[in-house]
Amino acid sequence: MGRLLTFDIAKAICIILVVVGHYYPDNSPGWYKNIHDIIYSFHMPLFMFASGYIYMFTKSNRIHGFCSKK
Repeated sequence: MGRLLTFDIAKAICIILVVVGHYYPDNSPGWYKNIHDIIYSFHMPLFMFASGYIYMFTKSNRIHGFCSKK
């Protein structure tokens, strides 16, 4: 099975959301605080789901093979 372009795009969006979610300057306006709070509520679970879903389709999904490669 080849790469899933849709999930690659989803992971790229998740990475951008993680960066935006972790950037919170002291002098940010109120609208940025609201967007930050919304993004912060789901950005990491979404990234973990997308990464785990793609990992499920890899050939090395056995824990022993994964650990031995590391």
